[in-house]
Amino acid sequence: NKEQAQQVRAIMMKYRPQIRALRQQARILKMQLKVKLVTKGSTWQDISAMNKQLNDLRGQAFTLKTKARFEVFQKTGIALPGKKHLGRHGMKHKRMCGR
Repeated sequence: NKEQAQQVRAIMMKYRPQIRALRQQARILKMQLKVKLVTKGSTWQDISAMNKQLNDLRGQAFTLKTKARFEVFQKTGIALPGKKHLGRHGMKHKRMCGR
């Protein structure tokens, strides 16, 4: 109903700025990592440290999203899906498999 939808929206909006900031940091770090990979003189320690930091940022974003989904379920009884879409080729694959 409308009241539940408003509750879900309010909860998700509460977490959105934090998740967005983490994803933006991860995107920037990923670009820096790509540059570092093709830069002469880069060491494995540099790459490994950046990769660990990138994984940590992604993990934090995933944890926040999971926390938001849990809060939505606790307050409204609505279980939100884990993924929003099927991915880049999801619909094409779905059509090809006849599903």
